[in-house]
Amino acid sequence: MFSGERLRAIRLVNEMTQENLGKLVGVGKVTISKWESETTVPNAKHLRALEETFLVAKGYFESDFELLSIYHKLTSAHQGKVMRYSRRLLEEQEQSVQFVAYQVRTNILLSAGPGETFEDEFETETVYFDKEMDHDVATWIKGNSMEPMFQSGEVALIKETGFDYDGGIYAIVWFGHTYIKRVYREEEGFRLVSINPDHPDKFAFYEDQPKIVGKVVGHFMPLAV
Repeated sequence: MFSGERLRAIRLVNEMTQENLGKLVGVGKVTISKWESETTVPNAKHLRALEETFLVAKGYFESDFELLSIYHKLTSAHQGKVMRYSRRLLEEQEQSVQFVAYQVRTNILLSAGPGETFEDEFETETVYFDKEMDHDVATWIKGNSMEPMFQSGEVALIKETGFDYDGGIYAIVWFGHTYIKRVYREEEGFRLVSINPDHPDKFAFYEDQPKIVGKVVGHFMPLAV
């Protein structure tokens, strides 16, 4: 890959302006500027002209030129050592886990038997997982009403979408408490269904002003780091 940084560096070392270099290789100073910022790259003809202008080896303006130049100067035995070490570093890099931080609201507990208050003001704590998932609110799950899909102690990720479709899993505020349930919209209100059959359905009448906070779009058990 062409390196605009290497072009700019050698031009400055030679105390040459973009305009002067452009005249030597047959382009305008705007083109030189674009090459240096890597907005565009020189074609084969102009690349050869740059190499001849600065009396450098073919490939000098490639971003990995220095690395390859050193490698090719090594003996075969030392090249082998470099390759083995590089492979080991690559394996370690691929096996390493990249942790993603989540800010979890600590004063909201979803799936708790009678529900928990969904506050406007809240405190958070940081937990980690190995996958990034889009969400608006992260909060703790407590209780077993949504087992086996959701486990107590997991983090629920909520997207503040409002109601979308029947049977989706939503966070809903009702009588000042928050639940995570399968929600079905009926003529007089929302039917709240637990996944665990040991927990009976609940019914939130519209006149009681239940509010769908959003859809649960993900959940995870935090990782120890």
